[in-house]
Amino acid sequence: MIDLHIHTTASDGSLSPKEVIDKAIEKGITCLAITDHDTIDGLREAVEYAKQKDFDLILGVEIGYDDFESDISDIHIIGLGVDFLNKELIDACEELKKNRVLQKKEMVGKLNKLGYEITFEEVLKETTGTSIGRPHIARVLIKKYPGEFQDIHETFVKLLDSGKKAFVSQKKFSLQKVIQLINDAGGITILAHPGLCENDDEIIEKFIAAGGEGIEINYPYERLGKDERLNNKYLKIAEENGLLISGGSDFHSDQESTEIGSYGITKEQFEVLKKRLIVQASPNKI
Repeated sequence: MIDLHIHTTASDGSLSPKEVIDKAIEKGITCLAITDHDTIDGLREAVEYAKQKDFDLILGVEIGYDDFESDISDIHIIGLGVDFLNKELIDACEELKKNRVLQKKEMVGKLNKLGYEITFEEVLKETTGTSIGRPHIARVLIKKYPGEFQDIHETFVKLLDSGKKAFVSQKKFSLQKVIQLINDAGGITILAHPGLCENDDEIIEKFIAAGGEGIEINYPYERLGKDERLNNKYLKIAEENGLLISGGSDFHSDQESTEIGSYGITKEQFEVLKKRLIVQASPNKI
């Protein structure tokens, strides 16, 4: 499998970019994409290390967007093949990271009002990169309230997901802005895990209308309590609409998510994407 959805310590993953590449090599994986939330800070390290290891690396980012015309929120676009030196993308990520800090401070405040005694400083201690995420809050809750929360998924279901008591929306860009940012940075746009949203059909329709190019068709929905057959649905939609296809494990850590390379697309499917991507290190090897 070519895993095109992986997070590192640059956002809310537990492994550094180097460690992600090492783990992939150990598993016999020849290519993957690093797609951290609202940051491209880990890509320089990853590029340099991939070259040392003769490893094929796709440079990516995952950016959420707001649909200001409806109640749809927390929808993510993956940019694959982005230029991590693109100034507009760098500036946009810096703005988004500041918005993330404000959002997480408000969420901690809501948790305090609900009786959970955690501090923003404790959340910061869980972070290793520059892009703070809800999993960092979840890890604090699990440590301080082990009898109530067994894993990150449970904290999201009870408190941190959209619509739950401790959730606060992050200020984001519009769908059109995110697509433009990624395209201008040389990347292609992939709609991430649409099955995590109840109004997936509406989301896909708007994504296509806005110029979105691809969709994830292989994602670990079952781990999150969703129907694994959603992957078949999105593959059919991709074929009917001429969309590029992608997929991945959404790896964050060995304890919190599926393994690197357990989801993704085949080498044959990747050949279609490869024509549109910047592949670092050894692009002729695959």
